[in-house]
Amino acid sequence: ELLAYDKYDYLKEGCDYIIDRYRNNPENYVWAAKTILLNSELLEILDYERKKLIFNLFHCMDIISKEMSNKKVTTQKQNRKLFPQIVDFLVKEEAFGTALDEMELGDAKIIIALINGVTAIDEKNRSLIREKLLFQFPSLDKEMITTTKKDIHDFLVTKVSFDKKQKELQQILNVEIPQNSKAIGIAQEKGDLRENADYIAALEHQKLLQETARKLREDLNKIKIINLDDVDESSVSVGTHVELMNLDNNKKEEYTILGEWESNMEKGIVSYKSPFGRSLLGFKPKDTVLFDHGGVKKKYIIEKIEKAKELITT
Repeated sequence: ELLAYDKYDYLKEGCDYIIDRYRNNPENYVWAAKTILLNSELLEILDYERKKLIFNLFHCMDIISKEMSNKKVTTQKQNRKLFPQIVDFLVKEEAFGTALDEMELGDAKIIIALINGVTAIDEKNRSLIREKLLFQFPSLDKEMITTTKKDIHDFLVTKVSFDKKQKELQQILNVEIPQNSKAIGIAQEKGDLRENADYIAALEHQKLLQETARKLREDLNKIKIINLDDVDESSVSVGTHVELMNLDNNKKEEYTILGEWESNMEKGIVSYKSPFGRSLLGFKPKDTVLFDHGGVKKKYIIEKIEKAKELITT
């Protein structure tokens, strides 16, 4: 309707809002992206890159797949309906194929990394996407094509982080909860509990401590400690230190790929689950990496990869 009345500015503003927030509302994004991609005139008027819209659809698949694996997420019914719609649009309706000519080798590797990590997709459609990429980019590493990120443990941490979280859990269980329980008992002695601010505050704090302890215990039970001997430095992987050349400013950047507990961008430590970390995984020296996330676009060449010995063993 806005297009019919030449209200392009309003239409662009609304679409920009949805597209910039695709991670927060994949359902709205999928609707907007499909509408734009199926209308070449609209795509040109709004001045969007077909490639970027397709990229974001793959990111939406990744987001939805993770939510589907979490039974506590309340959007399960919605996600089970939305996920196959995205796959069908990309594969059966050839939306993905129409963007291949705009892509570079680095783009293809990012899509491979994403699709390998999406557990909800069936192997037939995963293979179809891989085959299209391999046909378009024959130089793609076949090992990268067939190795999925499902091989990467979902919760990798260093021994230092594991020990730190263990101590944190013991502190909560053995010190903070008992101390707070005493505070609750003292507050109860003051009379009417309905108007007893100390009691209410202590009770709320107890709930917070118990929930924190529960979450820590749950995380500690599912983690895997990064073993230096298992780190593969032939390509970017968890436990590696990477030297990159930023092609936008010709400056060298260095990052260490570790887990989310170690993540510290000020120190150059990147979580392998972060968008930037995921974009680097699987690449080898001399490879070109394109990072496009949240409006930030960067282009790198990987110069050197080595084991992050100091951070893993200390």
